[in-house]
Amino acid sequence: RPAPAASGVLVSLPDDDEGERATIAKLTMRARDELSTTLGVPSPTNVTLRFHPTTGDYERATGQSWFTSGAWVRGELHLLPLAVLRERGVLERTIRHELVHAMADGVLGTRPAWVREGAAIYFAGERPIPGQGTAGAAARPEPRADCPRDNELLRPVSVGALSDAYARARACFARQIAAGKSWRDVK
Repeated sequence: RPAPAASGVLVSLPDDDEGERATIAKLTMRARDELSTTLGVPSPTNVTLRFHPTTGDYERATGQSWFTSGAWVRGELHLLPLAVLRERGVLERTIRHELVHAMADGVLGTRPAWVREGAAIYFAGERPIPGQGTAGAAARPEPRADCPRDNELLRPVSVGALSDAYARARACFARQIAAGKSWRDVK
């Protein structure tokens, strides 16, 4: 069960990870507040993070593959086991990514998946091209690939396919932002 917090951030952890509750809540509050300012939207009153004890449990609860790391499902942020996210070095980015969905999908919810995922990737600070450092990303132009279709993002067939679709979604989103559009107007 999630432990209640005065901050509106509820964290559900397996027993072995209980000692991490305060750290995760603090990280989430900071990310939530930063994203609220960046997006110009109110912070969600309550955010529930549910860390699953196993990858299989995550897959059963979300219907997503293990390589997706996190999912926004029925108003809760579902995450792979804490140790897995830390080992991959994606804990904070995954939380930020899913918080963007929580905050922006109300505006972007009827648009193609590449818009929603592109926004989440862009504002979470994820690298534009998997495996490329942020310094290299700034020095290289965004790829001109087509924006991914919904099924490429919502039902990826592999890690590589999802990485490619994410890179293309971010590039499509970033191009429209660079052209002067507000994130609310990306289509």
